[in-house]
Amino acid sequence: MRRLGILSKHLAALVAVVVLGFTVISGPVLAADITDRSLTITDSTPSADNVNYTFNFTVPSNDIIKSFSARICTSGYNECTTPDGFDAGSATLLSQPNGFGSPIGWTANNNDAGQLRMSNDTNATPPGSSQSVTFTGVTNPSDTNTSYFARISTYGNADFTDPIDTGVVTFATAEAVQVGADVPPILNFCVGNRIPGDCASATGNSLDLGQFSAGATSVATSQFRANTNYGNGYAVTVRGTTMTSGTNSIPALSSQTASTPGTGQFGMNLRDNTNPDVGTDPTGPGIGTAHPNYNAADQFRFASGDVVARSAEETRPNTYTASYIVNVPPDQAKGTYSTTLTYICTATF
Repeated sequence: MRRLGILSKHLAALVAVVVLGFTVISGPVLAADITDRSLTITDSTPSADNVNYTFNFTVPSNDIIKSFSARICTSGYNECTTPDGFDAGSATLLSQPNGFGSPIGWTANNNDAGQLRMSNDTNATPPGSSQSVTFTGVTNPSDTNTSYFARISTYGNADFTDPIDTGVVTFATAEAVQVGADVPPILNFCVGNRIPGDCASATGNSLDLGQFSAGATSVATSQFRANTNYGNGYAVTVRGTTMTSGTNSIPALSSQTASTPGTGQFGMNLRDNTNPDVGTDPTGPGIGTAHPNYNAADQFRFASGDVVARSAEETRPNTYTASYIVNVPPDQAKGTYSTTLTYICTATF
């Protein structure tokens, strides 16, 4: 997976960008079709272990659920083939699930390493308005640039019989995720130093801030591009830490703040700025926008987990320019300062 870095020659910053994208697709059902379904994984790297798989959805039936399964397959329909490298044999529940009825008593079932399963034989409470469950300790499939499918089902018996509702979600181990013509919902996401055209034009994986100075702001930019054809749109989040060198660090801007040379600051936004002169407003024919926290010119912020860009509905592509600023005080400890940022694009179908 390509990383995007920022590195100075002396006091330096390293920014790595990893793309994580998700799409969800409707599929054939046994009883009723599960709706509003999504699958989010914490690491899209092929063969990554100890990954969390979080399923969110809404069941249309009010029948009491005593077991749940998510069978991981190389296709959404027909015969299921478990992807090479996928292993749920050591998976456990990160916490008790929500919305399945009883809030306690659910346990993971590891009898089939190709499925994520849980059951509760004592559950006697109907399901709530929405459901959420997270499995941890999962090993990803080993192939890269590949989409996979989770066939999810609820059951009336604890032994995974008497199916109630079913649906299909999909995920990928790809930097730019595109589900082809046979899977109508599409999410495209890519990142690079520059993206002059579509995702195929993305280039570069390193940004050089040069030498830091207490008298001037150091700046750099990277870009990401996103679009989806499904009605609920997408959200792009950023995760990571401020820049550090050993035990020394440059303070992150926890709220929108103007750049002030001579003061320790690390922040970003997605706008065309004049002070300092860096960045470009989002471009493209889509309706995606920067989040308000990152949509004010000359105001910078960084908080891990923030949504930085989004679209509330289907949209054509937008290219966003992330502008990074670094200011240091005169007494900033010398060293090579670095951080790793992860951009994650998700869509709910």
